[in-house]
Amino acid sequence: MPLNYSKWDALELSDDSDIEGHPNVDKKSLIRLKQRTIHEQRETRKHRIAQLQADLACNSILEPRLQQIAKDVEAQGPPYFLATG
Repeated sequence: MPLNYSKWDALELSDDSDIEGHPNVDKKSLIRLKQRTIHEQRETRKHRIAQLQADLACNSILEPRLQQIAKDVEAQGPPYFLATG
């Protein structure tokens, strides 16, 4: 009687590549770590956005002042430095 190997034709092999963490780390700890990392990155982005918005507000106040100073210095003409004696 010949052996029938047809049951092995549809065999699906899987590897552990779909596991994102180390096999010795339990899945709950890995999930908590990923959640914490996501929350920390979100807070960092929020802080950076707030910092950039504050910089923009400060720059919008300083820009006209700097332009006026540049015009005043240009209108004054040479010499642009103070003579020391």
